[in-house]
Amino acid sequence: MSQRIASIQFMRFFAALLVVFNHSVNFVTAARGESRDTLFVYIGEFGQSGVHFFFVISGLIMVVTSANKFQTPGASWQFLQRRFLRIYPIYWLYGAIAFVAAMAMDGEAGFNAVQTLGAFLLAPGLSADLIFTGWSLTYEVYFYLAFALILPFAMMRGLVGLSCFFVVSVALGFLIPFENATTSTIFNTLLLEFVFGMWVGWLILYADKKWERLAVWAIAAGVLGFAIGIAIDFNRLPTAIAWGGPSALIIFGIAMLERGGKLPKFFERTAWLGDSSYSLYLVHAMLIGHVVSLLKALGLVTAVPAIFSVILLIPIMVIIGILAFEWIEKPLIGRLRAMPSAFRAAQTT
Repeated sequence: MSQRIASIQFMRFFAALLVVFNHSVNFVTAARGESRDTLFVYIGEFGQSGVHFFFVISGLIMVVTSANKFQTPGASWQFLQRRFLRIYPIYWLYGAIAFVAAMAMDGEAGFNAVQTLGAFLLAPGLSADLIFTGWSLTYEVYFYLAFALILPFAMMRGLVGLSCFFVVSVALGFLIPFENATTSTIFNTLLLEFVFGMWVGWLILYADKKWERLAVWAIAAGVLGFAIGIAIDFNRLPTAIAWGGPSALIIFGIAMLERGGKLPKFFERTAWLGDSSYSLYLVHAMLIGHVVSLLKALGLVTAVPAIFSVILLIPIMVIIGILAFEWIEKPLIGRLRAMPSAFRAAQTT
């Protein structure tokens, strides 16, 4: 199976779109001065599932793209180079823009060098200080570091070992009251979603053809899982159950449909949108508050029902994200890939 899976590319975009939906509802509601205790806001919170789709997809992509790298000399270092190139350069650029803009708008704000450096490095507890969606990247970086450690081993042994390590970590988090930002990251139930994704990736690569028959049932079960979570209040459930499990089922289902040649053409035609998902995820967080303020000044927030403001806001954010990818992220990554030395071996996935 090709490393570039059309269905997963589309789902990357879909995940970013869900996050944009969640934040659009939140910012529009705040601009209107309305209560957050409404059905509209509750439905908007479903957009949080986008982050959990991302975590499952990350686990899957790391396994699929690294399948032939296990037990290969230097694989761990090459893997970390690729991941560094994919995550940090564009984040640093967007983060620098956000930092300069914040200082310009609030020149009296105190500057904390340690805090700012931690934010640029995506350190636990500080990664949301530059771009508020950056908190999730801390988990991504931690997963990449852990995944790199298993590449010297045979794939099955590595995946089982890392899965057990994360499961034990999560269990310790329930048994011992860890309260600082670092321990809250390394013992968080969110780590289970990377585990789900790794094993979905393994199934896509190696599972018997009969597993493809489960594709539609898995998608239906995932949708049902989300519906049940919404019905009984997903805030009462651990995120790995409310969001992670259903996300993994849906991802497994559509990827298996593609493996079996039964994926609707829609996914292939829209797969290109997945390329812009990272820029969309970061840039919308930088700009959404300003765009909502502009729309409010134009009477397009308070003078119309909130749902119409959200419907208007989402495509604006998507267009900005696509343009940011085409004009900023894509050229930057292209130049870095063309550089000699260690970056020459790096490639985006």
